[in-house]
Amino acid sequence: MDASEFQTSRNKQLTDFQAQYSGLKSEYSSAVINALKEQDRSKQCILIQQVMNINKKITAFLKSFSTNLDPGSCKANPDLMKKLKSDIELYNKEHEEIQQGTDQLSGLRSVIERTKEKTKEITDIFSWYAVLIFVSVLVLVFIIVFRSTSNASNTQPSASIFSGSH
Repeated sequence: MDASEFQTSRNKQLTDFQAQYSGLKSEYSSAVINALKEQDRSKQCILIQQVMNINKKITAFLKSFSTNLDPGSCKANPDLMKKLKSDIELYNKEHEEIQQGTDQLSGLRSVIERTKEKTKEITDIFSWYAVLIFVSVLVLVFIIVFRSTSNASNTQPSASIFSGSH
């Protein structure tokens, strides 16, 4: 296998991992929300068990990927292992909170609150970028308008040319 085939193979593995991981995270979030919305206590217990199972599935998936990860991938992307380890710790913590909580719903609520906080942070960052882009575009428009008006006044012939004094 030459270097380009290896790189292509590794990129495909990382892309596949990210797609599977995103799917599992979506499944997990949906399961948490469904468990919180359910009013029937017996159905809610079943949904909470599904949340726990998906949590275990995510943790096992992350551990499996991180142990099978090619060392070359870590050198190319050193933050990847840190991110995987922090995600594993987060899911383990959430699992313990849900399992050991006096009320399993309180554990689910804390998971949702953390997700909401992350979403709010991302939204705030996006809002700041949008404002900065808007202000930059506005300044650019003013500069263009100012230059075009100043260029237009500079290109008009002077009054001395038309005064008739030659």
